[in-house]
Parts: sequence; C-alpha cells; structure tokens
Amino acid sequence: TPIWYCIYARNDEVVNGGDNVGDDEFSESAESADQVESANCKSMLSIDKLMTLEVQPKLHNSVSFYKWYHTSCISMRDHDCVITKIMLSIAKSIQFCHAKNIVHGDIKPDNFIVESGSRSSDNNVIRRSNVPAVFLIDFGLCGTHGTDEGTGGTRPFCAPETTNVNVVASDDYVWCKISKMHDVWSFGLVLFTIISYNSIFNHYKEYPTRVFDNRGYVRDEVLSGDPEISEHPLYEVFMKTLCPPDERAPIDEIIDLITNALIKM
Repeated sequence: TPIWYCIYARNDEVVNGGDNVGDDEFSESAESADQVESANCKSMLSIDKLMTLEVQPKLHNSVSFYKWYHTSCISMRDHDCVITKIMLSIAKSIQFCHAKNIVHGDIKPDNFIVESGSRSSDNNVIRRSNVPAVFLIDFGLCGTHGTDEGTGGTRPFCAPETTNVNVVASDDYVWCKISKMHDVWSFGLVLFTIISYNSIFNHYKEYPTRVFDNRGYVRDEVLSGDPEISEHPLYEVFMKTLCPPDERAPIDEIIDLITNALIKM
C-alpha cells in the first residue's frame, strides 16, 4: 500500500497537521492538510500545496510481471488458468480501489509485481496449484473517479474514449476526467493480450496488424471471428471489458465472470 505525503507552504514555513515544522517534515495525509488549509484560509493566511509525494514500499523477492512471465516456466496445460488467477488477484486490487471511489489510472503489466522464489514445485514449473502472489503498484496517476484528471493509463492500455490510442500521431497525452471504466478497459486488454498471443505487449507496434480499428477498439472479427477466442471461457470477460464505456461492466461483475470462467478451466 503506497503512502502519500502532501507538502504545504504557509508564508515561508511548511505546515504539518496544523503545526509549523521544518522543511524535512511532512504531513501524513492530504485529508489532514486540506483541513489545515481550510482553517488557515479562515484566518486570512495564505497556504499552497507545493507537491505530493508517493512512497511505494519495496517487496522483497519480487520481479516485474513482464520479467516473470518471460522467464518462468508455466505449464502449457495450465497457462490460461495461471494467468487468469493472477489477473483475478489484480482485479480484486482494482475492486478495492473502486470501492473507495479511487481510480488507479495506469493499469498495465509494468505495474504488476510478482512474488518470486518463495513458492516452487518440481522443476520450478508454474502450475495452477502454485500460482505466485501478485501486487498492483505505482499509484502515481490515481485519483477520484469523475473528479481528478489523468490520461487513462499508458499506451497501448489507454481506453479509446480517452483518445490516447494508436491513431494519435503525437506522443503527447490528452488529459481528461478519470473513470473506473478506464481501469476496466486496461485490465481487459492486458488479459486479452496474454491469453490471445501468449505474450505481453508494451507497444501498439507489437500487436499483429488490424487488431484495433481507427478508434482504438479491438476489431469485432478479432474478438468474435476467432473460435479460440469466441469459445474461450474468458470470452464474456473480453466482451464486457473491451467495449464502449456505457457497455463496460464494473469490476465487481468482471470478478464474478472470471471466477466462473476458472471453474471451466
């Protein structure tokens, strides 16, 4: 769980929880600092937020999801089940945030870290019975649903409605009101990519040609035209995540669909 520190300045001093402190001390939460700001405004004192810092604790014996996937020996028979269990854990982390009206804002494989070295099996093969723990990290773009602004993630995992998709010529990102539905799209694309292509892609150019239409959506023929996808236990998850925002399912429903899909694997 990350820890946020907000640094506020009043005249030439830094304010922490209502007390004047040195430059090396910080307030422990934005909420308490906002209360200080409100109180000081009443007394006609000027107070400004200088910066917000995020401290992300380090998890020992862990590797990035990208490295773990490309260096681990995953049982071919259990591949989809292993990945689905890992992504179900990520979905539950997203659910925790959404329940508090918080959008993660940057769901992508680089923001998952996997516990390594503590769980092993014969020949170090990863099977459905020894799936490692996975953690969601990097809350630098998180914020309140419908209030704060963000990019909707990192290309290629930005939801199409953000317009930060492959059809954009510029390397710049458009900022918009962040939404829980952005997280759902990003989650769905990560899951779809690994299940469909047995790989993790970090750029649009890594996808086969004609996967996306000119709006950034996965083409219907890619989702429904391939029997390996349309008959897959996760097909309904793909259809409920990789769709326009008004048709996209909330993360609670996605978790139920994934849980039911696991029974069929």
